[in-house]
Amino acid sequence: YAIDLFAQINKIILKDCNASQWHDLRKRIKQWQYACNWIDEKDWNLEQAYFQKLQEAIGNWHDIETIQQNLVAQHKAYSNQIEVLMELTKASQVLEKSNKLRKREVQELLARKVISI
Repeated sequence: YAIDLFAQINKIILKDCNASQWHDLRKRIKQWQYACNWIDEKDWNLEQAYFQKLQEAIGNWHDIETIQQNLVAQHKAYSNQIEVLMELTKASQVLEKSNKLRKREVQELLARKVISI
């Protein structure tokens, strides 16, 4: 099972996955990590560290994406309150910068494509 998941993960990474596929990749990495808890495979330590960084980076990026979506809804809800809209706009700008950084981090990790086994 762990070897099959590992192959699935590497297939996704090698095909230069885009942001719409990152969440699925993260779920598979977590499944693989849980599966590795049940086997004694010391050769996967390098992959464990890499995949942990990758899934955390994807999680951080996904959190910001979710917050940005919520801010869009807040813009609509407070469309007649100028002061609130100004604060929401500032928050949106900060989140956009953070989102770009997080996205770049994921892309850099994906570019490493650490594959063995």
